[in-house]
Order: sequence, then structure tokens, then C-alpha cells
Amino acid sequence: EVVMSIYPNPAVDYVQVRSKNVLKVNIYNLEGAEVRTGFTNEKIYLNNVESGVYLIITTDEKGLSRTNKLIIRD
Repeated sequence: EVVMSIYPNPAVDYVQVRSKNVLKVNIYNLEGAEVRTGFTNEKIYLNNVESGVYLIITTDEKGLSRTNKLIIRD
């Protein structure tokens, strides 16, 4: 099982995923367009990303992905 934390959520300036299993982090808007990509344990900066609801999809070392809701606000 993947143990991870996504914080802060709601996010303003950045979001960070902490995990030992997650390798890749992708953030998509609700239309399906990728707005940011990054790696676990790094800050993913959200400058020029509009406030709203996004999907944060994490992929682990086995290629399994998990989707969580991410709220970005001003």
C-alpha cells in the first residue's frame, strides 16, 4: 500500500507529496489538461495556475497510480 501525504491542501504557492513509494506527480485541471508535473518530496510550485479544483495523480514504482483532489486558491 502506498503511504503518502499531500500538503498543503488547499494549496496556494506550492504543493508537496511526501512518500517513499511515489515516483511521479502530475496535476491536471478538470478538462484533463496537465498543468504541472513533478517528483515526490519536492515542492511543485503553482505560480500561474488559476484557483480551482484539480486532480493530482501520483504514480508509484510499480506503475500504479492514485488520484486525489487538490484545491488551489488565491
